[in-house]
Amino acid sequence: MLSCSEAVFLLCVFVALPYRIGTCNAFGVSSTTSTSTPVRVFDNVFSSDACRLINQLSIEHSDRAGNCDGSSIFYREEGNVLTPLESAIDSALTALGDTSDVVEYWSRENYMNIDAHADIDEGGLLDDGERIRCPIQGHILYLVVGKEVRGPTFIFPDKLVGWGCDDTSHLGRASSSINDQREVEMVTVPAVEGRVVRFDGRAIHAVPKPADRWLLSKNDERLLREKDNDAFGANNDGGGDFWEEEEGNCEASNGRDETEDYSSDRRSVLLFNTWMYGPAFVDEDPAIHMPLGIELSGCDGVGDAVDLVSKWEKEFGKSSERVQCNPKHQWKDVSIINADTNDPSSDTGREKVRVSLMGNKRRRCHPNTSAKLSLHHCANRL
Repeated sequence: MLSCSEAVFLLCVFVALPYRIGTCNAFGVSSTTSTSTPVRVFDNVFSSDACRLINQLSIEHSDRAGNCDGSSIFYREEGNVLTPLESAIDSALTALGDTSDVVEYWSRENYMNIDAHADIDEGGLLDDGERIRCPIQGHILYLVVGKEVRGPTFIFPDKLVGWGCDDTSHLGRASSSINDQREVEMVTVPAVEGRVVRFDGRAIHAVPKPADRWLLSKNDERLLREKDNDAFGANNDGGGDFWEEEEGNCEASNGRDETEDYSSDRRSVLLFNTWMYGPAFVDEDPAIHMPLGIELSGCDGVGDAVDLVSKWEKEFGKSSERVQCNPKHQWKDVSIINADTNDPSSDTGREKVRVSLMGNKRRRCHPNTSAKLSLHHCANRL
């Protein structure tokens, strides 16, 4: 028999099914219904060939993007020229019926630990002080997944903007109390090639590596963090002030470790957020908007933007046909398994969970760098 804490992590490792489980803190347990946008999971959104090509495009985009984290934005306006990578994203959003005007996107090439956080307009927060602005919807497209990797994403649909925020609007405010006694919903989504997960853009999410990392002792967590820092740099998980990047650490932000072969540990993802107004200080892809005659970096064998567009048309088609998503009727709407934590017969104890939080106090909306929860034991679940 397995406890729910064991089951959730084993499911992430061995089964390709999303899983929802209730957690609570030590102050009490109550049943809650999520007031945020539901987490949706779709399989077969992109074919294997399309995933391979999109992964190639994502790597090239990261190398030429102007800012350190490799992100860009594009505008979904009629007549606007899109790169093949942007066209792939736009095809999925169109199939989902999403009419958002602005899309922010970036990628990570490898499976790395990412602490719990909500995506925010970091530049806007710097510029505006107290205001925290989040995207409308967040998305993850899993492109390449190693044979031994499940690399689940953990999403907290009811934890919006910051862990301790008492405001459910896009402008989060830190709560005056951290003793929140409500049950916390947690959804785990294992990485599967061609899968897209869509969730509220305000929702806190994370990628703990290993998947059971939040169950480890403080000392084991410290050793893992030291190992992460050696591989990817001290800021790979946003452990310091969220707007700081160590000089020369841009590649680490993309999860690229040039020192070893990581094919067996591969978890390559494309992430994209929709916005009403784009995040501050994030630019469009220079491949489209660079003045003619200026050489593009990260584009081997290509001169300026005209050369690159010509290359793309030959490789992907005039309308980027080779990287479009599958027709919506071919997608599989994946059900999320629910654990009933209100069943008294299943409650045999609780497992302590320490959720590591990203960024400084203002971003976390929480005084500590981790949030302590208790996870129900549900020995009769499996």
